[in-house]
Amino acid sequence: MVYSSLFPRIIGILLLFNTKPVISGSPEFDRRSNDNSDTNVVSKAPNILNVHLVPHTHDDVGWLKTVDQYYQGLNNTIQHANVRAILDTTIQALEENPDRKFTYVEQAFFTLWWAEQDEAKRNSVKKLVSEGRLSFVNGGWCMHDEAATHFMGMIDQTTLGHSFLKETFDFTPRVGWQIDPFGHSATQASLLSAEAGFDALYFGRIDYQDLTIRKKTSQCEGMWQSSKSLGEDAEVFWGLTGSYRGNYGWPSGFCFDINCNDEPIDDGINTPQRISDFIKEVSKVAAMTRGNNIMLTLGSDFNYQNASYSYRNIEFLLAKVNEYQANGKIDSESLGRFDKINLFYSNPEMYTFAKHDEGIDWKVKEDDFFPYSDCPNCFWTGYFTSRASLKRLERVGSSFLHAARQIEAVDNIETNEIKSSLDSPLYNLDAAVGIAQHHDGVSGTSKQHVAYDYAKRLDSGIKEASSYVTKTLNKLLGGSANLSYCQLLNETICDVSQAATIDFGTDLYVVAYNALSSSREEIISVPVAADATYVVYRVDEEVSNQIPVTSVLMQSHNPSKTQEAAGFILHVETGNIPALGAIILRIEMVSTESSKTHPSTDFAPACRRERENVRGSKEQDRSTADIFNGKLNFIFDKSTGVLKGMRDKTNGSYMDVSMDWGYYTSYAGPGQASGAYIFRPSKQDGGTLMDQQCDSTIVYQTDLVTEVHSQFSSWVKQITRVKKGQPYLEVEYSVGPIPIADGKGREPFIRYKSSVKNDGVFYTDSNGREFLERKLSFRPTWDLEEFQPIAGNYYPVNAAIYIQDDDSSMGVLTDRSQGGSSLTDGTIELMVHRRTVEDDARGVAEPLDETDGGMTPYPPYGDNKRLGEGIIVRGTHRILFGEGNDGASTVRSGMDKSFSSPHLFFSSSSSRSGVPFQKGSFSALESALPENVMLITYAKIHSKPGTFLIRLGHQYGTNEGVLSSPVTVSLVSLFSGQKVAKVVEMTLTGNQEHSSWESKRLSWKTTKKESDRKYRLFDDGTLILNPMEIRTFEVTLENKKFYQSIS
Repeated sequence: MVYSSLFPRIIGILLLFNTKPVISGSPEFDRRSNDNSDTNVVSKAPNILNVHLVPHTHDDVGWLKTVDQYYQGLNNTIQHANVRAILDTTIQALEENPDRKFTYVEQAFFTLWWAEQDEAKRNSVKKLVSEGRLSFVNGGWCMHDEAATHFMGMIDQTTLGHSFLKETFDFTPRVGWQIDPFGHSATQASLLSAEAGFDALYFGRIDYQDLTIRKKTSQCEGMWQSSKSLGEDAEVFWGLTGSYRGNYGWPSGFCFDINCNDEPIDDGINTPQRISDFIKEVSKVAAMTRGNNIMLTLGSDFNYQNASYSYRNIEFLLAKVNEYQANGKIDSESLGRFDKINLFYSNPEMYTFAKHDEGIDWKVKEDDFFPYSDCPNCFWTGYFTSRASLKRLERVGSSFLHAARQIEAVDNIETNEIKSSLDSPLYNLDAAVGIAQHHDGVSGTSKQHVAYDYAKRLDSGIKEASSYVTKTLNKLLGGSANLSYCQLLNETICDVSQAATIDFGTDLYVVAYNALSSSREEIISVPVAADATYVVYRVDEEVSNQIPVTSVLMQSHNPSKTQEAAGFILHVETGNIPALGAIILRIEMVSTESSKTHPSTDFAPACRRERENVRGSKEQDRSTADIFNGKLNFIFDKSTGVLKGMRDKTNGSYMDVSMDWGYYTSYAGPGQASGAYIFRPSKQDGGTLMDQQCDSTIVYQTDLVTEVHSQFSSWVKQITRVKKGQPYLEVEYSVGPIPIADGKGREPFIRYKSSVKNDGVFYTDSNGREFLERKLSFRPTWDLEEFQPIAGNYYPVNAAIYIQDDDSSMGVLTDRSQGGSSLTDGTIELMVHRRTVEDDARGVAEPLDETDGGMTPYPPYGDNKRLGEGIIVRGTHRILFGEGNDGASTVRSGMDKSFSSPHLFFSSSSSRSGVPFQKGSFSALESALPENVMLITYAKIHSKPGTFLIRLGHQYGTNEGVLSSPVTVSLVSLFSGQKVAKVVEMTLTGNQEHSSWESKRLSWKTTKKESDRKYRLFDDGTLILNPMEIRTFEVTLENKKFYQSIS
């Protein structure tokens, strides 16, 4: 799609040619064979250049128009695009000529089209697929982003698409096709390619400096070994598309789509020159890689709406080239190192086999392709943060889907209507999360009305899924009360909890579900209506036995002044929540006497912050206050409330710690502007820092939770929170509305400062998996010529970022994807929100300007005006501290908990009626898994009753402390009281047996060892997980009824 919380709330504002040319036929290509190429089509002669012509379309699952608008061809005043027409005319064109091939990607669209077809058309399409004439690459619900996505969402959306292809066509994609995302991640190469059963990964966009060098040195293809933990076992062949021009379109000058302006070839005076130009183009492409096979991508955004027109022109070119070559009209010197050219229809899988057969010793790449820039001042690092609220909603939806699948797995509902994942009560959420992974979805790079549509789908999906989940939880707990899920807890809104705490006589029940495979202890926050005295009990397994737990009441922080928000928050210590299980808490109002925590008198707010003065000396030290949570001691300045340091009581280590708020003014002058994609600050001076406002600090101090409330401007507010027993410091921020009345965009950040001497080195996660080392102003692959020292050193932070030295380490966990860096020694900087006044000229054609009142229609029906104020973004960071060179293991310990917070469900009952549940807790597991293992997927396979899809992930990488060692896991322990009848290891998406994949996997010349994974599943149902491994299994139980045995 590019040519060269507030979201749940905002929703309410809210000429075909029939000619069949005769060309030299290309025999059927068997996609299932191990022959690797069709020798009758692909020449093995080294002096013949094989040109693989790959017709394809790139259909964005939302960008300038919504998914439905794109599919139906609506709203063409914005963009002329009709996916239904693409599929209709392309299938017809394939049926007309058996030589033709076509490659398709996005199953979100294809499933819509498939549902409209009759049996005859479906049978015809199945024949096209079986013959290799219609091929699917990637095969996911969308073409997901690689910078703003978390591995959970990437796996889920790919699995959803692969499941449809397997169930419908018995088709397993073997090629990754990430042609449009704006940079490429290590996780995409290792996990979502090699581990997903792909032999190759093709994409279009890499940094222009990197691209220039690769074109000159013939390195536009190679091997990618991106995981230090998985090594050669997860390597993949990679290549660039779009004739190596940094994109994925037609060869230059030869775009044969109805939306193109290139001159077609006729049978007249222009033919010789056009053929000569084509041969020159092909020769250029061949010089940029190795071997005698090249791929020409014949397609681009929403191409083939009139497929016969495109194919007719392609085939005329093909026929003329063959004619000219047969008649000696092609100068062999124009082909460089080749004597002849061999053109034919192909697809990415067929091309991959041909490249493999060349037997070339490819150079191996080990880093990733971030950050991406396409000109000196054009770093695509703004979208790491763009549409921060949508990024958070996507993460919430993904986390809820993770938990909902587990609850569905232990539900014994049996119906003939549920035969596939598309029939599941969770399908709409699954599809919404899948669509949101699109590289113009969670990336934040769509038009505003499309972002609303993404949010609407997620909101609707969560609502529908939560309706099913609450009923099932109620059944598992033997409940008689109606449970509810509160989607606006982040805004301190929950109708059930607020209604139940207005006055005496009603007890509030909270079911806390833990989707992690290890038990946990948390402090949860419950919105309540009244400043009263509450007592909280944990309902024991025998519901008549209730154990008092600690709680404190605090004034609600309501920065957006939301009228529906609760006035107070009750912080509750949960005690142990079992793995894949739930507990019940009962909240009773025992008195109307006020119990809210009052501001501490131990802090005396002042107007000045502790900061070095211009002469370099420090202001006179003020008195400090220590806040100890049982693990860490945090030191605050009494007169400002500003954090000054941290002391670990277990080892006595001390670290200076503080934080600044600031913003970069968006560049909006001549040339490249800052916008939805591009981050370009107006100055390279480190941004404008914001002073804490006078007398803004309020401190609420208790043994359970201590909060330090601060304000840094009229639009930046913060709560620094210390929780009992937790190994982190929590920072909750509220940013917005960002002011733009002066005509300037602003991009706010928080900068955490420490005494760590990291010397320009920092580490960011790759989609929540492996950590990559980053160095300021450095690229591992080439010598960087630097133009943007700030934007060019920003990297995607999906879950964590850390710095370290020999003495200590500091890391930050994020609750969504953000852009981050360490621009000066000892600092971690994260951009949390963006609002620009200019478009950055990358196709979306509007500034990044989100408001709380919606917008007017687009021209010609309106003026696309934003209504209301800029939105307010709320979020949370967790800061963790560790010993020297221990940053990875320090943040690893909290990453899964940050992704999957306890899911809270609420109900109320009369105080006189007793506990409306028969069980006080449950767990689906026989025993918790080791703490370095995550149960990534625990789901029913609807087409196979009694069979479950299980994914287990080792959450530590190589050399990340004691927990990075291999670990043994029992699959039997995942099914409490049940006997396992059969276990089959699958590839990542569950669409083929792992042994089958290994038997046909292409072995490239740089591969030095075979996988030994097949030896690590033992007869007793145990297996070994090595660092960073994710392994997928189909597990079948003897007894298909499962939940009765759950305790």
